[in-house]
Amino acid sequence: MAWNGRIAILLAAGCVLGALAAATRADEPSPPATPSTPSPSSGPIALEVPGYNPAAVVAPETSAAGPWRLIVILHGNYDRPEWECATWSVPARGDSWLLCPRGVPREDADASLDRWTYLTAHEVAEETAAAVQALRDAYPGKVRDDGAMLIGFSLGAHMAWKVAADRAAPAFERVVFGEGGYFVTEDVAARAARRGVSRVVLLCGELTRCNASFDAAEEVWRDAGVAVERITMPDTDHAYAADFEPFATEILGLL
Repeated sequence: MAWNGRIAILLAAGCVLGALAAATRADEPSPPATPSTPSPSSGPIALEVPGYNPAAVVAPETSAAGPWRLIVILHGNYDRPEWECATWSVPARGDSWLLCPRGVPREDADASLDRWTYLTAHEVAEETAAAVQALRDAYPGKVRDDGAMLIGFSLGAHMAWKVAADRAAPAFERVVFGEGGYFVTEDVAARAARRGVSRVVLLCGELTRCNASFDAAEEVWRDAGVAVERITMPDTDHAYAADFEPFATEILGLL
């Protein structure tokens, strides 16, 4: 066979092999993409937490690459984590993750009501740690290691001072107690301070006895070397103010 003919055959064979290789690559599954943050417009979304009920999460609303600060919010009794996440989302989501652990169902409420509670502070600490790890696993490199904040309202506030001191929980630098958390002890406040808590905000409705109840707690926190701020919501009972966004903005500015 002439050399020209052999060259033509070799070239044709090369084209066939190249086409087959390309087809094989096209059939192969693409490598998994690095998770992006959930759409901020979607509001609170569910985050699966191994061993616990799903937490609620609100993603940072920013075009920056991250990582972003973490804010953990503990809801009240007969409440829902989605409500707490939504309440703080507008002022906080600019540079932060909002993570709201769910707790356990209220046994005296019909399941259709979707109401939740917490049992013990240590269990909340463990659930919080699991939820934070689940968030880090879902969005690698997107959650800051420093600057974490803990917010509790009502039952969540009564849990928060113990959670902040519990080694089972992540370390928090700032804590907000809304309408609860009055009974902090010197020992627990000192342990929370050693774990990194440096500033707390005491948030009250004007129409409750919250401010009077916080007098002793404020002294305990100050004795532990923790800075204390107080904010009162006018014409407000045991709830968030009807227009809470300005108060949330003020609180986050203090922290």
